[in-house]
Amino acid sequence: TRDWSSDVCSSDLYGHNGHPDSADGVTIEGDGPNLTVLDGRGDYYVMYFHGDDDIVIKDLGIANGYEDSWGAGLSFDGGSTSFVVENVRFDGNYAENGGGGLYVWNSSGVVRDSLFHANGSEWGGAIVVENSDIEIQNSTFTENYTDHESDYDPVYGGAAIYLYGGTLSVEGSLFRDNKTDPGSAGAAIHVYAGSLVVDDSDFIGNRAFQGAAIYLFADAPEDGEGDSVVIT
Repeated sequence: TRDWSSDVCSSDLYGHNGHPDSADGVTIEGDGPNLTVLDGRGDYYVMYFHGDDDIVIKDLGIANGYEDSWGAGLSFDGGSTSFVVENVRFDGNYAENGGGGLYVWNSSGVVRDSLFHANGSEWGGAIVVENSDIEIQNSTFTENYTDHESDYDPVYGGAAIYLYGGTLSVEGSLFRDNKTDPGSAGAAIHVYAGSLVVDDSDFIGNRAFQGAAIYLFADAPEDGEGDSVVIT
């Protein structure tokens, strides 16, 4: 367990654009999202994990991360990574390609009791889920955005969440005032490929060219056959 009790910069933890010295069974726990803030200062991504099991990130803030590709705040990048993110505030992170707050590839995990606010990217402003199995529980998404420059291209979007293969379950969560750029789709959730289940969640004031709440892309590749959205 790593217990952080004050504001720190990502470079203080892992070196400039370095990977964390992580291993199976790591817990990084703070004193609360407003008391312990891992801050990228607009220059560096904050945390990155690859091939690590039983990672727990809880009770802290991840802010102002920057990455010129994927995952400015927090990345779980394959290798059968499994994780829990609990009571974490993602605030003002920006990735050029996708997943401003959180990028998940070839992994499985749970995000619960967390806040994603004002994170941005070309697609998946707050979260990109790629070929992964993710549960999101009792979390809030506000004022996340995409900034793809196009007159109209519904491949892009997902100001809060972009699903590109795998399964995504959303329960008891709020999506408010998330916004895509003028030519993109799915202000709250964009399903390019994969299966989405939404239960007991609210969508308020989200804006997109198409699919202000949820957008299911119709021309996904062949391996996306069987894509679905279930709302209860």
